[in-house]
Amino acid sequence: MLSIRKQKIENSFGSKVASYNRHAFLQKESAQKLCSFLPNLAPINILEIGCGTGFLTDLLQKKFPNSQILGIDISQNMIEACSQKFERNNNIKFSVMDGENFNSPEKFDLIISNLSIQWFENPVQGLKNLTKYLTPNGQLFYTTIGADSFKEWKDILTDLKLSSGIIGSPNYEGVFQEDKNIITYKNSLDFLRNFKKIGAHQPRSDYIPLTSSQLKQACNAHDFKYKGQITWHILYGALDSSGGALHR
Repeated sequence: MLSIRKQKIENSFGSKVASYNRHAFLQKESAQKLCSFLPNLAPINILEIGCGTGFLTDLLQKKFPNSQILGIDISQNMIEACSQKFERNNNIKFSVMDGENFNSPEKFDLIISNLSIQWFENPVQGLKNLTKYLTPNGQLFYTTIGADSFKEWKDILTDLKLSSGIIGSPNYEGVFQEDKNIITYKNSLDFLRNFKKIGAHQPRSDYIPLTSSQLKQACNAHDFKYKGQITWHILYGALDSSGGALHR
């Protein structure tokens, strides 16, 4: 049973299946880079957490064509889209599941997640729980949002003493690389609308929504100071079957 917050997240992403691929450009880039870090030894069983519309799944099946892949997502619509996309590949299966509360008798040689675990209610503990489903030599690889993501927008809201709905970033275990990409949007509204186009617009649970006048004030201030520039801080991490960091 999903929590109320996760039901909202499921509804947000599930309603954007048609537009997700067109606007999730950064998610695609991080998926490609994450795959480049994976070991060359072909895993027998792979678990993908938060498979979305399947562009990481596609990279995995090309890199490991003989592996069995199970992709899970809390969104029924996302799973249906993936099932249709890979219906001719007997090595790939999909299931509607909450990755944070994953439960299975099966063990996996590789567990992987791309920009998904930040939606967990407790991301650090959720990752640690997932390592219990690794084989003895199995590995878990993930990407997630770092603390400096969207710092320009957060700085403006702080300056104006306005509430921020951006979810927090804890101290993740196993981080071996951090990327900070500055993307220039047309303006602040274009940045905010991009979240809605991929369904990633659910705020933190204690968020006090801005009024229309407050939002306009924040957007004007951000556009004046930062000219549409926004930082995306992407963390790349890896854990072993004990839940500890992999030494790279």
